[in-house]
Amino acid sequence: MPRRLRGLAFVTPLAVGALASAQPFLNGETPPTPVVVAGDVPERVNVSFPSEADGVEIAGELLLPSGPGPFPGVLLISGRGPQTRDGVAAGQPVLGRIATRLAKAGIATLRCDDRGVGGSTGQFPGSTVDDLTLDAGGALAFLRRHPSVLKFRVGVVAHAEGGLSAVRLAAENRVPGPLVLIATQAVAGDLVIADEQAATLRDSGASDERIADVLESQRGVLNAMISDADERAMADAVAGLVGAHYRTHYGREPTAEFMRDNIPNGVEQARDPYMVSLAKSNPRADIEEIRGPVLALYGGRDHRVSDELNASAMSDALQSFPHPSSRVVVLPSKNHLMQNTGTGSASDYRTLGVAPAPDVLEIIATWVERQLVRSNERRGG
Repeated sequence: MPRRLRGLAFVTPLAVGALASAQPFLNGETPPTPVVVAGDVPERVNVSFPSEADGVEIAGELLLPSGPGPFPGVLLISGRGPQTRDGVAAGQPVLGRIATRLAKAGIATLRCDDRGVGGSTGQFPGSTVDDLTLDAGGALAFLRRHPSVLKFRVGVVAHAEGGLSAVRLAAENRVPGPLVLIATQAVAGDLVIADEQAATLRDSGASDERIADVLESQRGVLNAMISDADERAMADAVAGLVGAHYRTHYGREPTAEFMRDNIPNGVEQARDPYMVSLAKSNPRADIEEIRGPVLALYGGRDHRVSDELNASAMSDALQSFPHPSSRVVVLPSKNHLMQNTGTGSASDYRTLGVAPAPDVLEIIATWVERQLVRSNERRGG
């Protein structure tokens, strides 16, 4: 378990003293208030560029700080899609808020519509994690060659499953700057899916016995997905899961009619290419190849990508090439969208205000600015 440090739980390859001196606001102090000068209005530029996947054109917005460039840059990658460039979740423009705050720090950002969404071509249905990584690769290449951006001072901020693309690009040495991973898995995808299912059932008030019943049946479906099981094996696995869910909700065995009506839909979901690729994913090897600085943030009340399952694993993986500015931080009161919450339940997202919460936004912006702007000033660049 991460150890507690003045209101935050840390899992880090660095000494506590090094963390405290480098980032005092992470130890419970008030984050610095950004200085906003009247008239500092960033420039919004609609852009489009090819994905690294054939036949897909990605549309997005390049947000440039006011003043003369070129600027350091950051690519923003959304989580489980399909999503527009603002990364809207539960009505909150998660990526839009991050982009606006980074512009105030003098950092350009690029955020994009997912394939098949907004101005982007292609189809999201049928796509996989690898397909979305090709799109992200095209976005990163575009950002680095843009004349308003300093190509060797470019980082990535990614939310949730978008972190899978981010760590792949970083492992391929394509990200010259810092990496911020918000609620990004650090273990195998099937484990994350099962952990999320358990949390959802607990939120619903299911008993431990019922939760165990569902998880055992879900394991059968996940194994069938990972092994590309034949139709009969997949249908049998899905039947077990459908039955377990019925028993959990109604306290009795399902009718034959219910099973007949629901198994085909369950099989279709289990065959969804994106979900199969997510179940098969494991970013550990990619994380172990990252050489640059990483800030990984987890919510202590995140019921989708839990800190218990992922924070220590992320810290361990980063030990392969430890960077003095890297850290893994657990924010105890935050959920999957980095909102303040008392429960972590997804049903509360729309009632909890802005995402990310202001203190998280400052943690992200101040750390990224330290890596991309202030470090260059210290070098005299």
